[in-house]
Amino acid sequence: MNVLISISHPAWVHQFNNIIKLLKKKGHNVIVLVIKKDRNWEILDEYGIDYIVVGNSTGRNKFDKAWIVFSSTIKHLYYGIKYKADVYIGRPSPMMALAAFFHRKKNIAYCDTERSVESLWFSKRLSHTILTPKMYRKDLGKVQKRVDTFKELFYLHPNYFKPDPKDLKLVGLKKGDKFTFIRFVAWNASHDLGFKGFTNDEKMKLIKHL
Repeated sequence: MNVLISISHPAWVHQFNNIIKLLKKKGHNVIVLVIKKDRNWEILDEYGIDYIVVGNSTGRNKFDKAWIVFSSTIKHLYYGIKYKADVYIGRPSPMMALAAFFHRKKNIAYCDTERSVESLWFSKRLSHTILTPKMYRKDLGKVQKRVDTFKELFYLHPNYFKPDPKDLKLVGLKKGDKFTFIRFVAWNASHDLGFKGFTNDEKMKLIKHL
């Protein structure tokens, strides 16, 4: 079987890494397409996963994103046909749903973000299956299948992840130390448009409080 997997976010690399390895171990051919975002390609390099770049940005505004959807849909369809993909797998995305639809193949997506309005609009109409956690608040219709898991378990399940205390040394910590990770985002994803986050002053106040 030929499987096409699309990645346009760093977290998706971790989510699909083990799936890619398991599919290959079972003898399937996996084609990974990447739209560059936040160094996601470097994580693929670390995992030793081959990939094809189909976009250099996810866009910063509605006009950018509209063009990227159009151009990357064509590229997804092109590579899907070229490598004779039997199934398209990924997160909900217009380009995956459209490419699979035009190719007359099944699109299977995993979604845990209710605010992905544009992506879900296409996906729930054109996908074969959308997997969601049981606690997912939206009803996506007949294509939705609720599963008793979270995407974090795709890569943090004990079968796949073994914490290494030596990694703490990379950030000057030792086992037993209390620490907090804070992650700030650019707020330019499709589900972020029209919203804003903390100011720099508010970020510093949060960091000092923690």
